Amino acid sequence: MSLIALALDQDIAVFTTHHVVQIAFIVIIGPAVFLEIRTGSPFTTETRE
Repeated sequence: MSLIALALDQDIAVFTTHHVVQIAFIVIIGPAVFLEIRTGSPFTTETRE
């Protein structure tokens, strides 16, 4: 990400912060999304039959 920021002549901190926030969002939201796909509801642990 830093190389892209340097190539575009942009602030490296903005790119780094965006990348860290993006990864954190995926780590936090990802399990609920996959649970929803697997079971049909993010609040149950039963699988679809």
